[in-house]
Order: sequence, then C-alpha cells, then structure tokens
Amino acid sequence: MKRLFFTAILLNTVLLLTSFAQDNTKTGLPEGAIARLGKGGINIMRFSPDGTRLAVGTDVAVWLYDVPDGKETALFTEHPGQVNAIAFSTDGKILASGGFNNPIIQLWDLDTDSKLSTLTLPEEIQSISTLTFAKDNTMLISLDNSGNINYWDVVTREKALDIVTELSPYDAVAVSKDGSTFATGDRHGTIHLWNATMEHQFEDWGDDPEDQDILALAFSSDRKILASGSE
Repeated sequence: MKRLFFTAILLNTVLLLTSFAQDNTKTGLPEGAIARLGKGGINIMRFSPDGTRLAVGTDVAVWLYDVPDGKETALFTEHPGQVNAIAFSTDGKILASGGFNNPIIQLWDLDTDSKLSTLTLPEEIQSISTLTFAKDNTMLISLDNSGNINYWDVVTREKALDIVTELSPYDAVAVSKDGSTFATGDRHGTIHLWNATMEHQFEDWGDDPEDQDILALAFSSDRKILASGSE
C-alpha cells in the first residue's frame, strides 16, 4: 500500500504528517506554519462536521485532535491493522473507523472518547475502503475490498442489508446530504442510483464496457449534481 504524505494549510494552520509513529511536533516548522500535528504513516484524515476536530487514521491507530489549539484529545488503538476509512456522524457524536488487514469497523463515542461497538465482517474481507453515515446517523454504509456494500443499523449494531454483486463489484459509494439518494459506482464504469434504504435501484448511468472503474463519487449539497471519478 502506498504511503501518502500530506501538507495541508487551513486557516493559517499547517498539518505536516510524517511517516513515523512518534511525536514530531517540536521539530522545525516550515516558514509560516504555527503548528504540526500527526503521528504514524497517514492514510486518511477527516474533519468533524463543525470543523473543530480532526480525526487522523494511521498505520497504528486513530488520533483525534482539537483543531483550534492543535492538542491531541483522544487515541483509539483497538485496530489490528492500518486505518484507512473514517467517518463522522453528521452530529459529530460518533466516529466510525475501519481499515486494511482489518475486517472490523469500530464505533467510537466522541462525548466520552470510548468505544461504542465493534461491527464484524467475514474473515475473508481484507479491508474497509469507505464508510459513510446515513438516515440521521441511524445507519452506516461500508464498502469492502470485495466490492460489496454493507448497510449497518447503528442503534442495534447489526447488519441490516448486504448489496453483493459478482458481475461488477462496487468501488465507490456516496449519499446525498438529505439522505434520500445513494449512488454506487462499479468496476464496469456504471453508476447506480438507489432509494434511501438501498433496497431499490431507480436509475443506472453508463454500462459501457470501455468505461473505467468508478473510484469516487460525490453529491452537491442540493443533490442536483453527482460528480464521479475514474482511473
């Protein structure tokens, strides 16, 4: 798996993330930078909906930082492998995390910084590539390396629905801001639109054998535009 190195500048704060699981906050900073946050090989970063917290998924754990002062506020270590999928609930109260060589999803209570639950997938699943909350944070969608989509009930901690396809596995999933529409992208370049419960497809786009694998999807805030990215 490729190591990704980021230098992100936001509101005069530079987050320089290194490839070692050590504290590098006291070494020299680039000109203009006022703080450095980060430990471990960085795989993914996500801001909370209100922008006050930053979750960082690394090769060893998930770190949570307070954005205004840059202080580490929590460390979630109960992952047996790399963390490369993170999602905040829209109210900022729950963090979901999953990763590589890691067939589990952890749910964390951000009010207490403690684990809520562990969602377990079959052992043959090697990684979780995408996580996203839906339906007023009562449901969680996960996408695994086999190209299958799992729909979890956050309240009961049980799997509510599997969307499995052997013909053309999925590599991307997105949900509209209002939660009414889901989009999935498959390895044949087809985009599928689903209803809110993901039990009914109402439109397909693409299905051209020459099309590339759909790797990324994103809705505009008003749900009128869907952007897709491929190889």
